[in-house]
Amino acid sequence: IKLGINTCLYTQIEAGIIDPTEMLTYDSRPYPTGDYEAGTGTIQRDANGTKYSVRDTSGLSIRISDNCGTNMVIRRLGGIDKINPYLNSISSVVDYRKSVSYKNWSGTSVSGRHRTSATDLGLHAVRLYELYKANPQIYGTLIDDLIKTEFDFGIQKGIPKDIKVAHKIGTNGTYNTENDVGIVFAAEPFVLSVMTESGSATNARQFQAKAAEIFYNYIEKIS
Repeated sequence: IKLGINTCLYTQIEAGIIDPTEMLTYDSRPYPTGDYEAGTGTIQRDANGTKYSVRDTSGLSIRISDNCGTNMVIRRLGGIDKINPYLNSISSVVDYRKSVSYKNWSGTSVSGRHRTSATDLGLHAVRLYELYKANPQIYGTLIDDLIKTEFDFGIQKGIPKDIKVAHKIGTNGTYNTENDVGIVFAAEPFVLSVMTESGSATNARQFQAKAAEIFYNYIEKIS
């Protein structure tokens, strides 16, 4: 969902509501009171009060999936409940803020908020691509961050190295999820969104790569 959140941020940059050079101050209290959240990223090791520009904070949120950086972006946008209407305006197969119940990969019944779907993530990527084509000067920065993410597994592994892939992975060991959504800049650009639950992260990532390879080869054949 970080792709959608950061796209929301860039729509406000485009509208002149937020200045990308504006400085954000890291609040080391746990989220949602502050910005701290364990897991991926480097900001969690910073001292309380450390400052980052909006641009750099967003970059960390995308390139290294920095959880604290994402929370800083969320706070600047007014909180997740202020962002959620934007997310739903793009796609709301699963409402990110509503609790859902389902059976996971092992057949166990689970429920909770902050879930999404492959359709939702895919349509967020489609929307970003549309915004990028309309205003590359603004959205090119976000696209570039997605291309330069440090995570080179998933969709990217199934695409030739000379083809740019602007993608955002998401992993969660607690839920055994491996997700990836990306814009593949093939001869005919396309979006692919693959969400998985399994007992093997390796197998899930290989599946994502194979799916990307199949779609890429088909698109190249008909282009």
